[in-house]
Amino acid sequence: MLSGRVVNWTLSQEYSKTSFVLHIDRRADLDEAKQWIKDAMAASPHFVKERDSGISVQDISEEMIYLSVSCWVNFAANTSSFKNDVLIILYKQFEEKGLKFYSVLPPKS
Repeated sequence: MLSGRVVNWTLSQEYSKTSFVLHIDRRADLDEAKQWIKDAMAASPHFVKERDSGISVQDISEEMIYLSVSCWVNFAANTSSFKNDVLIILYKQFEEKGLKFYSVLPPKS
């Protein structure tokens, strides 16, 4: 590192990666819930569709399924707005189906 040049590629683009964990009711159909999450992400104007995104099962408890959600947003400053958009849509969807759902702090890397 002392003899080479370090290039910060994040400065050449405005995208920012974000991730958070959702706890969803274990009674929820997992495939259907994943689709709801994908739809909620795509509905946000801050979501970058051209970049990779993912939803993976992080853990399963007696009552909840813990899903790790990661994707790219158009600007780092829009991370909170993006999460707000997603959570509002999902809250309404889960509430309509009578299912519990929670959001927690971003996962530790």
